[in-house]
Amino acid sequence: MLSKPLSIRAPLGKLAGDHEFTTIVVKKIYDYVKSINPEYVVFSDGGYPYSFFRFELPGVVNEKPSFKIIHLVERLVDTLNQGKLKVKQTSERVTWHSPCKMGRFGGLIEEPVEVLSKISAEFVKLKSHGLFNKCCGGGNSIACVVPPTQEMMEKLMGVKLEIKSTEKSFLDKLYQDMLIAGREKV
Repeated sequence: MLSKPLSIRAPLGKLAGDHEFTTIVVKKIYDYVKSINPEYVVFSDGGYPYSFFRFELPGVVNEKPSFKIIHLVERLVDTLNQGKLKVKQTSERVTWHSPCKMGRFGGLIEEPVEVLSKISAEFVKLKSHGLFNKCCGGGNSIACVVPPTQEMMEKLMGVKLEIKSTEKSFLDKLYQDMLIAGREKV
């Protein structure tokens, strides 16, 4: 385990359809990780970074990684089931929103439930659990293009994005639709 765990995000070029930029960024990340020579790369993010690196990395770097890419919840399930990790169960009521990329795409549907059930005696499975969970509205990185995220990125980067009025109208409608989907999920 590194003394300072890495924070890895999937390249924005992939979202924008820029294969050349994506390849450059991913190869830099991949070469660095290879230099560490880990047995596992463990992601805690249930969305885009986990699914991108687990399933798309080999196609971008044109080789099968020598390390396994897993999600933290997979490691937790194994460690708990082997008795190597003990938890004190709480009576707090908790639930789990199954992220689409982690669940539907990555196949990790029951593992988070198993971990949370061991942690909380009051775990409540959502009616829309697993493959049939309701969308939070931010899927496929839609949350990256809506006005509040754009404004935050402009502020962070110190630039003003030039958005045509037709694009702004589309993005404003998309944001409203995302809020409606989010309310349904909540």
